[in-house]
Amino acid sequence: MVGPSSLMPITIDMLQKDIAQRLKDAGCGETSQLDARLLIRNTLNLSDVEMLAHGRDHVVAISDIDRVLENANKRIDGMPISRIFSNREFWGLPFYINEHCLDPRPDTETLIEAALALFKGREHEPLRIIDFGTGSGCILVSLLSEFPNAYGVGVDISEGALKVAQRNAKSLGVADRIDFVCSDWVKALSFSEGGRFDLLVSNPPYIESDVIPNLQREVIHFDPALALDGGDKGLNPYEILIPQLKNILSKDGKSLFEIGKDQESDLMRLIEKAGANLSREYRDLAGIIRVVEISLWG
Repeated sequence: MVGPSSLMPITIDMLQKDIAQRLKDAGCGETSQLDARLLIRNTLNLSDVEMLAHGRDHVVAISDIDRVLENANKRIDGMPISRIFSNREFWGLPFYINEHCLDPRPDTETLIEAALALFKGREHEPLRIIDFGTGSGCILVSLLSEFPNAYGVGVDISEGALKVAQRNAKSLGVADRIDFVCSDWVKALSFSEGGRFDLLVSNPPYIESDVIPNLQREVIHFDPALALDGGDKGLNPYEILIPQLKNILSKDGKSLFEIGKDQESDLMRLIEKAGANLSREYRDLAGIIRVVEISLWG
């Protein structure tokens, strides 16, 4: 077993094999090989090319082994790789994350795909986009990177999350086209006729309160409860936002909401009650309905 007291030279490949076995023994299962590679690569600031080219001959310093083992122990304790290194790639962009915001999931990229399909041919228009529950800002920042003349507003109740979103907006070059508002959904906002939005996006908390204690430890220990808990039925944010669409959207405005598995029927009742229309559903890579498009005018 690799450790600080090892006398024999330890190469990258040897260290990776050892870390993978530790992770497998700890129950990390299918991801142990990938996690081991990422732990070494990110801890030692190596590229994938360096990992492949020098894996057999590059001897790792004892101090670097200690750093890798420290991070491996964090992973064994359940901390996701993205949390260990405070970084998550989303829509091909590097986002900083911390304890104040949700760790973006690949499935949420379905929302970006939906927005691009919805506004195909209008990418260079001065669109106005509002993102409720913006968290790390990953959705809004990604959209602004695709719509170069768009302006966005990110809304979140968490000041800590908004600081993360501001940091990401700056580092990814869209800070001059984005504003952030600390608000409990729409409470701190007012909408005038000239201030309405072409697109509302949201990945709100949609997990039922009593389900949260049974989630994976990577989720319940490291994602903020505020970003997970959608109330008794997981519908609280939708119950607030959908009736407000008439006040937020422009005449031809659209909204895109990420939803939880099997929430379509409950959501449909809210949509009908608000006099809105479910225009389209978008499925993720697993074939699950992940995003719904809601409009007021068909």
